[in-house]
Amino acid sequence: MVVATGFFDGVHLGHRRVIDRLVSAAGERGTESCVITFWPHPRKILKAGDSQGLGLLSTLDEKCSYLRELGVDRIEIIPFTEAFSRMTTAQYLEQIVIGRLGGTALVLGYDNRMGCDSSGADEVARVAESLGVEVIRETAIFGGDLAISSTRIREALLLGDVTSAGKMLGRRYRIDGRLEEDGRFIVSGSQAEKLIPGSGEYSVIVSAGGKDSEAECIVGRDEDMRIDCGDSLPPADYSVTFVK
Repeated sequence: MVVATGFFDGVHLGHRRVIDRLVSAAGERGTESCVITFWPHPRKILKAGDSQGLGLLSTLDEKCSYLRELGVDRIEIIPFTEAFSRMTTAQYLEQIVIGRLGGTALVLGYDNRMGCDSSGADEVARVAESLGVEVIRETAIFGGDLAISSTRIREALLLGDVTSAGKMLGRRYRIDGRLEEDGRFIVSGSQAEKLIPGSGEYSVIVSAGGKDSEAECIVGRDEDMRIDCGDSLPPADYSVTFVK
C-alpha cells in the first residue's frame, strides 16, 4: 500500500499534486492508495485556547469526497487526541503506517510534518527509509512567489479575496446553509466549522436542486451572512458559491 498523510484541509492544488502522485505510484506498484487524515484539526487539541477563530476550508465529508474524486482507494480517518499527539515520527510510522495499514511506500509533500517531534519532510524521509518504507517526494505548487497552502487560502478569504482563494483551491469556495425569509443565510451543523470570508459584499451563485441563481452576499463584521437575490428565492437549503 502507498500512503500519504496529512490534514489536507480544502484538498487544494498543492494537495492534489501529492494525491495525484500517490494514486499514480500505487498504480505503478500494483497496490492500493491510502490517505491517512485526522479529525478534528490538530490545533483544536494542541492549541485549544487559540483555535476559537479557526475556520476550515472543508468539512470532513467534503474532504473525503474530494479525495475519492481524485481516485484514492482508501481513506483512514484517525481521531486526533492528546494521546495521539504524543506519538513520535517513528512511532507513527511503525504503528499506523506500517503496523495498521501495511504501508510500503510514503508520498511526502514539501511541508509534511509528523509526530510530536515535529519532524519535517527530510527527517520523516530519513526515519521512514530506516524502517524499510520507500519514500516518494513531491514538490510544491506556487501561486505567485509563495507555495500554495491552506493557511494562504484562509488568509485570502479573510481579506475578501475569494478569487485568489478559488484559484489556489482549484475550485470556487462554497458554503452550504439555509436561506431564511428575511434574507439571512444560516450556516449550521458541520458547515459551521468552515471559514466565512471577511466582511464585505460578494457576487455569489446560489444553488439548489440543480438550479443556479446569481445573487449578492453581504458578510457582516460578526460573520453574519445575508443573501440579496431580489426576493426570487424561497426559504430553503442552498449552496452559496463565492465568485468575486
